[in-house]
Amino acid sequence: MALAYLPAFGSGLGHVSRLSIIARELQLNGFDVRFSSFGEGAKYLREVGFECDTCPEMDVGLTDGKVSLKKTTLGFPSMMASFAKQVRFEMKNMAALKPKVVCNDSRLSSVIAASRKHIPCITMLNQIRIRMPESGLSRVSSIGEETMAELLGRAWALSKEILVPDLAPPYTICEKSISDISSISKKVNYVGFIVKKKEFKNSELAKLRSTFGINCSKVFFAQISGPAGTREGAVRKVIEASKRANGDFSLIISGGVVGGKTEPMKIGNSWYFEWCPIRDELFALADYSIGRGGHSTIAQSLCYGKPMIIIPIEKHSEQIGNGSKVSELGAGICIKAEDLKTKTLLESAEQISSDDKYTKSARKIAEIAENYNGPLNATKAVLSTCD
Repeated sequence: MALAYLPAFGSGLGHVSRLSIIARELQLNGFDVRFSSFGEGAKYLREVGFECDTCPEMDVGLTDGKVSLKKTTLGFPSMMASFAKQVRFEMKNMAALKPKVVCNDSRLSSVIAASRKHIPCITMLNQIRIRMPESGLSRVSSIGEETMAELLGRAWALSKEILVPDLAPPYTICEKSISDISSISKKVNYVGFIVKKKEFKNSELAKLRSTFGINCSKVFFAQISGPAGTREGAVRKVIEASKRANGDFSLIISGGVVGGKTEPMKIGNSWYFEWCPIRDELFALADYSIGRGGHSTIAQSLCYGKPMIIIPIEKHSEQIGNGSKVSELGAGICIKAEDLKTKTLLESAEQISSDDKYTKSARKIAEIAENYNGPLNATKAVLSTCD
């Protein structure tokens, strides 16, 4: 049986969760699949039943729950060493496994390894341009960012095709991180959101409302995801806001703790899961969502037609760009991490729930996304590489 080898970025769960959707589709098409990843991503993949090899870890520097330019810069030499180790690891794995195709999510080391091993490679990617929030809008920093984007684009373009798990312009959520990079322009394919939306009967959702004791008209589902160390502060703020809401809305929170308790705990007026096993049900049930600016979280919320309050990780340029685009599309409100206060969160909850323009915009995007069928498009692209 042919093998599809699937290297995935392991910081947070967005990359591994969407690539696992493609893996299931490939299995239905007769492929064996095997992953490589690191950190929480590798742990998640094993927990959902996939074989996953642990590769050397590589990520930006974080301090006090925010991206640190200083720590990232000082750690650059060790990051490059880790990258070289990743390339060697992937070349060794590919030589041993002999995959028919490599489909990676945001793992440039695997693109280079596959190129050297002459194995067809498909890349799933929602960020190339690395923006530096601290640098402001100076001309020098802008030129530097664009130059780096083009150089990185040349490396990513070693892929046979680059699948952007997003809608085509003007609805591209990752627009600020992926658009107008000439070195990848001939390889890019906007396949749509990689989300397997589930349908639920009204009776099922009514039963869920009863389970959580929901008797008000405003229901928020907060899926707080991201690397360990970046979630806890946001979870505390959301819980604090729910305590001060005086029953104006119901709130259910997922803390995104891989391997955490799956039974919800009642905290004040809200319910809290360490790890939520019914995320699809809660997205369907909720009227609105709260989340970080991760691309996969935003995609899932919009596929269910739910407007969002987005709280990007501080100084995380990709998440800030995603949140800004959702705001521009009228499908949500973006709160800067440094502005996150209980009052701000409550005001945003009131604003998004009292003006139906947000819901109308989110539902419009959901209709567009449904016409794409991202999982099917991505799977077809991978299979066509094997022909």
